Amino acid sequence: MIAGFLNPTSGDLTLGGVDIDGPGAERGMVFQQGALFEWLTVARNVDFGLRMSGAPEEERRRRF
Repeated sequence: MIAGFLNPTSGDLTLGGVDIDGPGAERGMVFQQGALFEWLTVARNVDFGLRMSGAPEEERRRRF
């Protein structure tokens, strides 16, 4: 819920006094078990999040 991928069924969710109402670049999550796409290279796994966030290819190359 803190990452913003799931909504609480009741009550409010705050982090540092700020309401959490969806995913945000200032928060992330780490899976407890492996969550890589085994058929992708390490580089493509890292790039996946940037692509899914809509980052243009030029920005992805610069950041990667």
